[in-house]
Amino acid sequence: MFSFAAAVFFLIITPGPGVLSTAGVGSGFGVKAGSLYVAGLWLGNNLVGLAVVSGLTAAMLAEPMIRSVLLYASVAYLL
Repeated sequence: MFSFAAAVFFLIITPGPGVLSTAGVGSGFGVKAGSLYVAGLWLGNNLVGLAVVSGLTAAMLAEPMIRSVLLYASVAYLL
């Protein structure tokens, strides 16, 4: 339990890519662009969370064709 609590602590105190990219957008393009960026991050994170909680993600990944398309699209995006 101590190792889990330590991991959670370090995950909470370290900034993630959303925080770092928000700082970059805000400092590079101003408050308005930074606010719009944060709104987009919030909307995207909540839509993904809603898809996971509602079971939509599990239903999509249960279909082999959709799973393959998503796999290749994600690999292409990362490359």
